[in-house]
Amino acid sequence: MIEAYLQERYGDNLEIDWNEYLIRYGLICYMTKHGFVTYKLQGDAAMIYDMYVSPEARGHTHAWHLHDRVYEAAKETGKRVMLAFSDYKGINHMAGIKAMKVSGFTPAYKTNEQFIFVKGI
Repeated sequence: MIEAYLQERYGDNLEIDWNEYLIRYGLICYMTKHGFVTYKLQGDAAMIYDMYVSPEARGHTHAWHLHDRVYEAAKETGKRVMLAFSDYKGINHMAGIKAMKVSGFTPAYKTNEQFIFVKGI
C-alpha cells in the first residue's frame, strides 16, 4: 500500500525508506486494510503528514475513518488544532486540497513549497 501511495502521489522518481521516514519525523502510522494516515501530535496541534485510501475503497467513508482517528487522538491529548499540508510537487495535490476542504480544513498559509490547512478541534 505504501508503494501505491508513493507512486500515485510522487510518480516513479521517489524512493524512500518508509520506516526511516516515520522515525525521522516522529510520525505515528495508523493503517487499515483500505488505507493509512501518518501524523504527529506536537504542541497544540495534530499534524497530518500523509493520508491514502486505495482507489477501490474511495468514496466509502474510509478517509473519514482515518481523519476521525487523528481527530480523536488530538482531542484525547488536549490539542487545539489539526494541520494538514499539500505540497505543490505532488502529482495530484489538487485532489488532496479538495478532500481537506470537504473535511473542514481551511487554507491558513502558503509557502514556496506547500499550502498549509488548519481545522479547529
